[in-house]
Amino acid sequence: MHYITEEYPPYNYISNDKLVGIGVDVLIASSKMVDCPVHRSDIRVLPWARAYKMTKEKKDTVLFTIAKNKEREALFLWAGPFVEAKNVLIAKKTSNITINNYDLNKWVIGAIRDDISFLLASKSGISEDRFRFARLPDHLAHMLSKGRIDMWAYSDHSAWWILRKHGYDRADFEVVKVLGVYKDFFAFNLRSNPTAVELLQTGIDMLKNTPGKIGKSMMEDILLKYL
Repeated sequence: MHYITEEYPPYNYISNDKLVGIGVDVLIASSKMVDCPVHRSDIRVLPWARAYKMTKEKKDTVLFTIAKNKEREALFLWAGPFVEAKNVLIAKKTSNITINNYDLNKWVIGAIRDDISFLLASKSGISEDRFRFARLPDHLAHMLSKGRIDMWAYSDHSAWWILRKHGYDRADFEVVKVLGVYKDFFAFNLRSNPTAVELLQTGIDMLKNTPGKIGKSMMEDILLKYL
């Protein structure tokens, strides 16, 4: 299998030259549970749009961490869920932005193309010419801070993590709209070996049902490490 991910902390990211995060730890621990270990060196990090396209096209490819919604459901085979994420629009408090669905196109929105938050923002009525796209979420954090975009469409856990990483004060920002809440999965190319999907699902279920050292389960131990 070909495992690919993106820089999407705290779910998957590189720290001190090591790939870590919730999704990475869940994949490694789940695969060990079913005696089919996946190693960090087996995982490739790519920009999201490229990784998403590759997973749709290439046999035996697995993408994580990815939200499952109605539009994506038939595009992949799925294993999970393993965490829940809230997708939001974040703005600087000094912008004094108040949102209603009738004036969304007044603003410039930063997003990652094909990311779930971008898809949800589009469905909220924001036209594509109001978006400014970046390859990496870190770029959008800087753009928001510098006023080059009015709002940032992203997962709240990830956005706060990235802003803190770059030394920004979370108190200077606020969620102005919740776009949706989705559970995150591993997505397999449709031509993947179904046994691989079943094995990973079994491993995830075992993590949820095995007592943890800190939390109620091994899965909760992983979540508590990052959230």
